[in-house]
Amino acid sequence: MEYAIKQIINDFESFVKSKSFCCIGARRAQAENNLLYFPSMHPIEDISNVYLFLEDFACNQIKNKRFYSAFYSAVVFFENKKIASEDDFENFLWEVLKELNSIDSQKYQWASGYSRNTRDDNFAFSIAEEAFFIVGLHPFAHRLSRNFKCPALVFNHHEIFSALRLSGHFDKYKAVIRKNEMHIQGSVNRQLSDFGKNQKLRNMPVLTKIFLSKIWFSKRR
Repeated sequence: MEYAIKQIINDFESFVKSKSFCCIGARRAQAENNLLYFPSMHPIEDISNVYLFLEDFACNQIKNKRFYSAFYSAVVFFENKKIASEDDFENFLWEVLKELNSIDSQKYQWASGYSRNTRDDNFAFSIAEEAFFIVGLHPFAHRLSRNFKCPALVFNHHEIFSALRLSGHFDKYKAVIRKNEMHIQGSVNRQLSDFGKNQKLRNMPVLTKIFLSKIWFSKRR
């Protein structure tokens, strides 16, 4: 078991370093040892442990440290989850997020300043009152930079991109990623959009028709 966990992490880190990966932010986070990993062996049955990992990331790595100048993300692997298509992965993705939200809503309010409505431009997923956007990877992703050997969700703290915008570096960051996308894929990921224009949703490597028709994140007490 321990060997398998180390192997999946090694494979992911090799993937991030590879020529098929476009995100310079993830490479920087890896270089700074700011990628935190959690392997989930039983996707839905293990969701409480996934939540505890993400809650700890939000409360201890973000609230207590605030790495304003750093890139940092939490990566959850679902090695034992079998999927057959991009739509299959999308359904699984939102099943996981519903379960995480169900747990989180018992303890916390939604992240301040962000919408729980998936149709809003300022939507962000919330864990422990911190805002995240989520990138999904899986074996059936048609974008090479999102095609990984097993399903995985990368939770990126929203303030990383707010800080890039405030520092004036966001446009350069975006341009480099799009240049890499063109080199790797021959086209720009049409689901990537500018900051503040539903990028938390559109960074998903799958079509948005399903989740745009559903709002699972209801108002909290």
